[in-house]
Amino acid sequence: RRYVLRDEAGGYRLSLRMYQLANAQPSLARLIEVAMPALRELSRTTGESCHLSVLEGLEIVILARVESSNRVRLVVELGGRFSALTTVSGRMILSNKEPGVRQELLDSAPEFQRLKPKDRRALLERIEFIAREGFSAAKDESVSGVVDAAVAIGGSSSGIDAAIAIAALTTESRRRDPQEFRHPLEECAKTLRDRLGIP
Repeated sequence: RRYVLRDEAGGYRLSLRMYQLANAQPSLARLIEVAMPALRELSRTTGESCHLSVLEGLEIVILARVESSNRVRLVVELGGRFSALTTVSGRMILSNKEPGVRQELLDSAPEFQRLKPKDRRALLERIEFIAREGFSAAKDESVSGVVDAAVAIGGSSSGIDAAIAIAALTTESRRRDPQEFRHPLEECAKTLRDRLGIP
């Protein structure tokens, strides 16, 4: 993918490819610019790493992230692509789409069609529940000991299909309930919508 490169000092920087992706859609470049200060504040407030993702097909792409200052922390790969069906952010973004548009997107996706009918129904019910709640949270489906929480930014009328999320480590000594991140995520999303002029 090569969206992020390691520099000479051992740090990371965005590749030209990532800038090209962002600049191909000026709204994404603006979204990243506006999101970074809000994500920094969200990370400072919660003590956790957080990220911004957008929907591309039936995948989410991580456009921006802020790492926690904790010595032990979870970091999601910048430019990483993950299934929208199996991630909290992906299901959040899907839930924020108009039902007909969402169904059309799912029906055209081989990944969705490969699911057993009962699993498809369960996923659709889960997405509908998230749509009613306006919040998506779950234990991470790919990494044990991680809880995820997300809220949407934008939606069908804004032309922005994005979510902000927190992925937090949870251990026996430090159990994390993803519900504790709901209010900070909602506040961050409100800030972003205000700054972007999204109702």
